[in-house]
Amino acid sequence: LKVFPSSVELRGKGDRRSLVVQVVDDGGTTKDVTATAKFTLADPAVASLSEQALAPKKDGRTKLVVESGGLRAEVPVAV
Repeated sequence: LKVFPSSVELRGKGDRRSLVVQVVDDGGTTKDVTATAKFTLADPAVASLSEQALAPKKDGRTKLVVESGGLRAEVPVAV
């Protein structure tokens, strides 16, 4: 499972970062699974997530856990 960007730094109230999630199947084909991936913020007090885009809430660090098709990735998030 690949998540782009692989880490996120949000600066300022108006900053936003969109995420893209891809999976490579057994045949080597890359597929965009962003729309069906599950996103979970470890600390939702630091950042919010809406429609695969992160926004800052307060200064701090957390991680975004992304899951799809039994695969899992973690994305560090700094505000």
